Amino acid sequence: MKHLLPIFICWACMTGVLFTACAPKQASEETEQTETLVTEENSDPVQSLNTEAFIRKVHDFRQNDTWNYKGERPCVIDFYADWCPPCKMMAPVMEKLANQYKGEIDFYRVNVEECEEVASHFEIQSIPFFLLCPMKGEPSEAIGSMSEESFKALIETLR
Repeated sequence: MKHLLPIFICWACMTGVLFTACAPKQASEETEQTETLVTEENSDPVQSLNTEAFIRKVHDFRQNDTWNYKGERPCVIDFYADWCPPCKMMAPVMEKLANQYKGEIDFYRVNVEECEEVASHFEIQSIPFFLLCPMKGEPSEAIGSMSEESFKALIETLR
């Protein structure tokens, strides 16, 4: 009987995966819409973006080869991963600066593991990777952790 428990657990996991994989497309679309709504209603000073929210709020890289920023204010986008120590070190700095520039500059974060298409489009190979998007012109990039003062100096270029 002891040996059947791991088999049952494995069967239950596989069944759940099969049911999820076989779920109708409509359910998948509803989940995606829910994730998007949660992203938009988030009161966090740094908003998390999934791929669809990125396309809607920042740049539709699927439709446009040339940069076309969609935002109403300049923005800073932090491309990160949960396992990345330098990314974790920059998170409180991002939050502090997001609060400081609230209403002037938007702050977003994009998980490179969850949004591989976005990360691939920008050819991100090192994280943390910051994309600074002015209202006009091309975005600039910064890679790696930095001091709050250095990061603030970069952000000031967006004003």
